Amino acid sequence: MAIWLVFLVLGAIAGVLAGLLGVGGGLVLVAALAWIAPAFGIPQEAAMHTALASSLASIVLTATASARAHAKRGSVLWPTVRWMVPGLIVGGWLGSWFAVRIDGEWLRWIVAGYCLIAAAQLLFGSRARRSARTRRRRRARRCRARAWASARSRRWSASAAAA
Repeated sequence: MAIWLVFLVLGAIAGVLAGLLGVGGGLVLVAALAWIAPAFGIPQEAAMHTALASSLASIVLTATASARAHAKRGSVLWPTVRWMVPGLIVGGWLGSWFAVRIDGEWLRWIVAGYCLIAAAQLLFGSRARRSARTRRRRRARRCRARAWASARSRRWSASAAAA
């Protein structure tokens, strides 16, 4: 029973952090699972492989539920899906082929590097978010400028009509 409690708490923490930080729960889960896996009898050399496999298995379940919900709403672009599926299959196969053959220590460093990149994006903001923020600010400035020009034009036409 204690094992289930550990994983329940881990899932709750990953969910809360994912919601607060806007990152995928897998980012949190992989690190936590790799850290606690040896406590459950998994050899240290296989801990990272096990953590990644467990995280990916949970993603399959959540992605399936999400895809069904979006399909029911009619918000899935099926022609785009047809174009993406071959690449997804090949990419998944190549990724698993590579991950199985790489040493656990190397895999740990690769995942750590990915986590650092994700942390830097969260800390400094991605270029896409910055450019969207810049577009919103420019749009707000244009709206203020138009409103000012419109008010000035009304004042000018009212004073011209009075004269």
